[in-house]
Amino acid sequence: MIGLSASRLLFFFLVFSLFAGGIVQILHRHLSLGIPLLPSASRDVWFVDAKVTFEATGGPVTVSFALPASQTGYTLLGETLVSPGYGVSLLPSGGLRRAEWTIADTDGTQKLYYKAQFAADNLIVSSSDSPPSLALEPPLSLDEVDQAAAQEVLTEAIEKSAGPLSLTRQILKILTRSPPTQTVELLRTNFEPADLLITLLTQGGVAARSVFGLELEDGRRRKRLESFVEVFADGELHLFDPATGAEGRPDNVLLWAPGALSILDVQGGRNSDLTFSILLQEEAALKSVLTQLDDLGQDDFSIYRLPLEEQALLKGMFLIPIGVLVVVFIRVIIGFRTSGTFMPVLLAIAFIQTKLIPGLIGFVLIVGTGLIVRSYLSTVNLLLVARISATLSVVIGLTILFTLLSERMGLENIQNFTFFPLVIMTWTIERMSILWEEEGPKEVLIQAAGTLVVAVIAYSLMSTPIVRHLSFNFLGLQLVILSLILLMGQYTGYRVLELHRFRSLGKDV
Repeated sequence: MIGLSASRLLFFFLVFSLFAGGIVQILHRHLSLGIPLLPSASRDVWFVDAKVTFEATGGPVTVSFALPASQTGYTLLGETLVSPGYGVSLLPSGGLRRAEWTIADTDGTQKLYYKAQFAADNLIVSSSDSPPSLALEPPLSLDEVDQAAAQEVLTEAIEKSAGPLSLTRQILKILTRSPPTQTVELLRTNFEPADLLITLLTQGGVAARSVFGLELEDGRRRKRLESFVEVFADGELHLFDPATGAEGRPDNVLLWAPGALSILDVQGGRNSDLTFSILLQEEAALKSVLTQLDDLGQDDFSIYRLPLEEQALLKGMFLIPIGVLVVVFIRVIIGFRTSGTFMPVLLAIAFIQTKLIPGLIGFVLIVGTGLIVRSYLSTVNLLLVARISATLSVVIGLTILFTLLSERMGLENIQNFTFFPLVIMTWTIERMSILWEEEGPKEVLIQAAGTLVVAVIAYSLMSTPIVRHLSFNFLGLQLVILSLILLMGQYTGYRVLELHRFRSLGKDV
């Protein structure tokens, strides 16, 4: 008995130490380093990494890359060029800037990086821009059939317009309406939306140019530039999305070197590619942390010194304990039954990528269809390994099928079926099938509903901005979560959902 008491005392001391250590670390980073506890306490700073990859063919290589500048809503705070072995120059180019990497001789896979930081504010207001020069010839070379189709669209738009802006809106309305006419379908099939719109505007005598924009999303990797079209009218530039017809620059889009004839030029290489990694941080937090670590000479141990791709990966990983805490609380204290211990956490992570409603639809479609297929497999008496393997293949096939169908239907968010943990979902289908055979459909529905409810609660917490901020900037929170999980693990009393059994006893009293 004494040994048991000593053991429990040691356990509670461990829990208290973890909890206190986490709180101390959080207070230290807040009070000593100045990192705010609320994400809204300081202005946001976007960290953008541009990664250029290509295959050098041997001999001299020259890489020219258009650089962004401060613009309405975003102020360029700083930039660096990472290029081991290359000479680097910053060159003016028609009022813009370009980075030029050069090397005398190299071959094989090459990787070059451009890193920039942008503060999200409204300090920079775009000055009056000169109109982009009208191309003497349309950007696209149209054959007789395409030219006739383009002229039909242009004629219809001109009849309903009274100037450059209204002409642009009418052209986009024709090109994006659903269902499209055969003429529009022909043009959309043969040409990119931005090139097609500029060609039609040029033929209509409207000054327009193609620009590229980067959609800023926290924690995203391998992002690519999106095409927009700028039209000069009434003394200013107006931005249009040629794919959707939307007018105006979205708040989370950073225009990348508007006016540049090209974004990336590679001489002496092939198969060039340009991708972006993006991370959102608070300016005060980052500056305080880096300054403090510089003073202590511990830069190598700072999480902010990692490449942005790794930081984005860690930011997602730090949210997992939050979901685990939700699962432990609801299962141990509340008493919900779920299909698998941590399946709700995996679903919550998937929901963060797919958004909640599309994610729920995707989960129900895949698991529901998988259960139907699994019920057939049980009739042919397959061995367990073969049955699981067949179910996994079916789940993968269903994922591909639903992704293609959702793309055809224009359901953009539902296309992200691939974020679901396919192997875990396969085991879930197998477990639900066995449970159906042993316990009946009621238990299956209870566990499936419990899984979704817990996943939604975990998703709601994990997607909250303040939780994302605290989990990434205050690693002591992980110790606090661990201590709470250990403490709840010692609970052996009644669960909340079990208390209804004593309702009659309360009435008697």
